[in-house]
Amino acid sequence: MKRVLASALCASLSVLALSQATPIGPFVGAVSEGFEGFSAGTALTTSTPMLGGIGRFSFGNGTIYSPPNAPYNLNATTSAGVIDGSNGLGMTQDLIEFDYSGVGSFKKFGGFFASDPTQGLVVITFLANDGNLIDQVSFDYTGSGDLEWHGWSTTKEIGLIDINGTNMAMDGLQAGAAVPEPASMVALGLGAGVFIRRLRTPRPSGGEGQGRAKLCRPLTPCPLSPGGARGFRLSPSPYERR
Repeated sequence: MKRVLASALCASLSVLALSQATPIGPFVGAVSEGFEGFSAGTALTTSTPMLGGIGRFSFGNGTIYSPPNAPYNLNATTSAGVIDGSNGLGMTQDLIEFDYSGVGSFKKFGGFFASDPTQGLVVITFLANDGNLIDQVSFDYTGSGDLEWHGWSTTKEIGLIDINGTNMAMDGLQAGAAVPEPASMVALGLGAGVFIRRLRTPRPSGGEGQGRAKLCRPLTPCPLSPGGARGFRLSPSPYERR
């Protein structure tokens, strides 16, 4: 039984570990980026700092837009809005990388996004500081220009984020340290508690005293036998009838 319970607990931990990137709601991170420090129409190039300088735009071409005077078109009929302030970032290519390597511990990332609703999914790839894959997630934008929140909490420190889509717009980016989700911690705590309690609960013994811990009877020296040999006998059990 102990082996079965241990296996079940390990399986539960494995399921939690496999959830590398979990969707989360809007949050205020340790650093943020609203693109208000850029002028409308500014073209971002490789290594442009952002997120307070801890990240950088490291690939592709981006343009700061500011509706309605400097709009960004998701397609021929839809232009992107903004979420805070007056500016947002529009992407004219398919790939953007935010590089956090060596700048601290960040396990949460999110922001408000939009893309061409006729061109399919936006795919986001999270890589660790060592370059290994953390997880890859995606979402389908079907709106009409309003930016939508998408955020994730990861199980490892984020080193690099690739965002792949068509005619993407983004604003209100947030990055921060992860806090364990309450539901996950409660479930894990309950599972561990049941497991430990089960190990500590003694098995019932048969007969009188069933359901209690089985007491070991002390050994009491027996009188010398005629042959001079000395033995031991069990003292009376506290459960024996007198």
